[in-house]
Amino acid sequence: MRVALNDVADRIIHHVENGLDRPVNGPVTVRSHLAQDLQLDSMESVALLAELEDHYGVTMPVQVFQRAQTLGDVAEAVVEVLERHGGQGT
Repeated sequence: MRVALNDVADRIIHHVENGLDRPVNGPVTVRSHLAQDLQLDSMESVALLAELEDHYGVTMPVQVFQRAQTLGDVAEAVVEVLERHGGQGT
């Protein structure tokens, strides 16, 4: 099964809205900037990365968050990894 970018983005947004130990100011969208808008620290980024790895059953390179500026960037990176692993997703 191929995983759609929108589905990955929805999963990421859900995690940010519900999985952090603190409230997030403002709406969370694919355009939300990881540092400026969401103020994700390194531990929160690692937790998001681990959640995505667990959900999709793949190993995500840490560089995803080093290159990503927005949640949309993270979603695109996840889809790229999934496509390299045969489009698997749940």
